[in-house]
Amino acid sequence: MPRQATYASERHPWIAVAIQGWAQEMGITILVLGVLAASQSVISWGPIFVVVSAGIVLWRRPDFRARVGRNQRRRRATRRLHGALWHCGVVGRDGRIPLVKRMALTPVGRRYLVLLPMGLHAEAFEARSPEICAALGARQLKVKVVPENARYLELVEIRRNPFPRVVGSSLVNATSTDLWLPVHFGVGEDGRAVSLGLPEHNLLLGGEPGSGKSVVLSNLVAAAALDPRVSLTLL
Repeated sequence: MPRQATYASERHPWIAVAIQGWAQEMGITILVLGVLAASQSVISWGPIFVVVSAGIVLWRRPDFRARVGRNQRRRRATRRLHGALWHCGVVGRDGRIPLVKRMALTPVGRRYLVLLPMGLHAEAFEARSPEICAALGARQLKVKVVPENARYLELVEIRRNPFPRVVGSSLVNATSTDLWLPVHFGVGEDGRAVSLGLPEHNLLLGGEPGSGKSVVLSNLVAAAALDPRVSLTLL
């Protein structure tokens, strides 16, 4: 299988991956050059008018600038991941690398939805995650299979410490709670909030001394105390 992947990848040179990653930028560049050439053919100072008009639009529409900036950052991160996969040799039987279908920012990095090529499965991808993490220069890489479709996996790129030194409780400024709804439990490894549903569940807390069991218990008791329909019994 490694020989097949190597030979197949030789038929798909790096330039093909680069062109695919820069397709939108190349399309925008061709469109801009076409508009400038068309304006030049209409009137001699047409390109100047087009450039000034575009600058005014960008100046008057900060939301458009922000949207373009976010899109460019997403595409830059996608290209980085595609490049890391290519250089690490993470390819399927046909020499194709996994493709990023969606990307979103997280409090500690980025989260990708990745489509695996034929001949590559999640376990094989996860085994290569240390190499990919080093190629990205990330702190950690988490791989999670999408239950609905084995061809997709969720890749979490962690670039910052997900556990800040001081974590404030969301109950500090709360006036009431509803224990039928999920209770904020803490922060996960990907920096996202973790909630816990208490109805029809039992809870067992365990950990070494100083790991935060009392803090978790205090948070749950405070959530119960803020629910006017709850009667607390403490032993």
